[in-house]
Amino acid sequence: VSDISSSNPASISHINNPAVGINFQNTTKIELFSDIELKKSKQWLPSSFSFIYPFNSFRFGINYHRKFNEYLDFGEIEITTIEQPEGTGETYEAQNEISAHSASGLFSYASKQLFTESDEFTVGLQLFWDFIIGEERIYKQKATLKGNGISFKFGTVYRFNDQYGIGLLYEKGIDIEGDIKIEGPSLLG
Repeated sequence: VSDISSSNPASISHINNPAVGINFQNTTKIELFSDIELKKSKQWLPSSFSFIYPFNSFRFGINYHRKFNEYLDFGEIEITTIEQPEGTGETYEAQNEISAHSASGLFSYASKQLFTESDEFTVGLQLFWDFIIGEERIYKQKATLKGNGISFKFGTVYRFNDQYGIGLLYEKGIDIEGDIKIEGPSLLG
């Protein structure tokens, strides 16, 4: 249930009782080179959460899915100049953190016994609110990124019986628009 954001929204028709699912993902950091670390940010947050509620032939659901997140830490970087190419003795830090999230609502309707006594035809719709948040720090400068957009999925499933079926899915891709705000002194100044 926790991963319904990546499936056909009509497929939730087989859930006959209220259901909740939660998924956490924990990954180890990667030491790249020269003190650069790559890891997932805010791992204490769930990577996905879902709730499905059946009502007669209808299914309703909500879902949250963290599609992407990363934290890149460049560590201490020594300041160099033309006059002092070996370094001035001063350092600065640089970090980059970005995450993409998606919240959605699901709906499906199932109609039974269309052609036979054991078949079922289901249509489903999932409406997403996708958003991205990012922050990058280099020396005394900070850039923040915020954006969002709407996307959707429409799907059908025809089940011949309890064991066999076929489904179709159409998904409108994610199209996020937003702003980047830069604060601090110019790196060239």
